[in-house]
Amino acid sequence: MIVWSFCRNCQTCNGWQAMRCTKCRGSGMVNYQVKNYALRSGEKPTPESIADAIAENRAELIHLPSTLDLHTPLPSKDCPTCDGTGVMRCPECKNKLPLRISADDIMEPPWKAYNVLRKMEYPYEHLVQSMKDPSIATFWLITFPQIVGGFNFDDDIKQKIWWQYKESMRYDQLRDAVAKRKPGWEYLQEALISIDPVRARDDPVVVKNIPYFKAKKTLETEVMKLDPPPRPQNWGDLDLPLNSSSWSQDDLKDPGKFYEMTVLLNAQREIADKILDAQWETKWRQEKLNELLEEKLRPYVTSANSHVLTAPIVLKSQDPVQKVLPFLFQPLHFASI
Repeated sequence: MIVWSFCRNCQTCNGWQAMRCTKCRGSGMVNYQVKNYALRSGEKPTPESIADAIAENRAELIHLPSTLDLHTPLPSKDCPTCDGTGVMRCPECKNKLPLRISADDIMEPPWKAYNVLRKMEYPYEHLVQSMKDPSIATFWLITFPQIVGGFNFDDDIKQKIWWQYKESMRYDQLRDAVAKRKPGWEYLQEALISIDPVRARDDPVVVKNIPYFKAKKTLETEVMKLDPPPRPQNWGDLDLPLNSSSWSQDDLKDPGKFYEMTVLLNAQREIADKILDAQWETKWRQEKLNELLEEKLRPYVTSANSHVLTAPIVLKSQDPVQKVLPFLFQPLHFASI
């Protein structure tokens, strides 16, 4: 059925009749988990056999949206919603003829100056950081364009600009909170990923494996409490600016010059020893941390080489009989009359 629409542009897609896919967030790829699979006789659940089952439609898959991050590497495939294009049809404009009559076609939009201003580059320092202040953002987004353009924004246009500003600042504000690593930061990180999964995927602040990160921080704390052994005698080398040849033989005949050389060389040696001690301590702690990490991760690496896929890639299926039996043996409770 075709519905004639004499109205403004669609509020969902702005008249484009298409929008970024809500499942894959425009990437065209989604992660998936294997809910159930059927193997051939004699096969084990190895990666090769399960991959064959997926290719031959002998496996039931669960597609995960991009907003869901299990902090675990999962296989991916073309998004079933947009067929891997990253663009889906607008649900509001579907089966509607794109015919509209609006005054916007003959009137210049009042925020054209804002769009031009947004594309300009100003030589001011720390402008991006200063935009975190709402009063400064108000000046750059509303007051300054009005001064330059010689017009006043309507209240609804100001509201749209401000909503867009608040939406763009949500990620940065949450990112600053996550970077402080205060208690509960992992929950803020989940909200950060849900806002912009594509940006969060390459953000160095976002921790990919939270349990591993916390375990590493605990080991770092333990290593910092250890006392490093003394630095070896001939460990390290520094290019010192002063040596005995910096003074001529005539200067050394002067007691004052000789005393000056002795004091400067001794002070230089003390400073160099402190620098080498700090470098040795840092190197020793890093090697100790790597040694402890390897010792802790060795059992997991050994189990990962068994070539048998486990959760979370393959979900554990529960036998229907096991679901019914506990219910049959539950005690019955009758309300007193």
